[in-house]
Amino acid sequence: MRVAGATATGDGHTLCLAAGTSVEATVYIHQSTVAIIVSAFTPTPDAMPSLVVRLGSLTIDSSAIRNTQGEVSVYRTRMARGEQVLQLKVPEDSPGVVCLNEVAVTQP
Repeated sequence: MRVAGATATGDGHTLCLAAGTSVEATVYIHQSTVAIIVSAFTPTPDAMPSLVVRLGSLTIDSSAIRNTQGEVSVYRTRMARGEQVLQLKVPEDSPGVVCLNEVAVTQP
């Protein structure tokens, strides 16, 4: 994964993102139905930071992260076949920190 912005690692398996930080990876879509699985939490629950999930030019979700333990979210979408960039970003104006435990892309 490529990282842009301020990050910290927790236990070696967790990447924490501050406001304005993004992580991205190029993935190959071979079937039109895609599931993006993200396990995330925040160590700053009172601030309720936001996380934006994008695949290619499509914004899949933008939501506040409230949980202090890793919680799995599954985002399903349809996407054209071929290479696409998967991006997870904490917006510039978002308070707090979002920590990622796991990110996966699956297809049936």
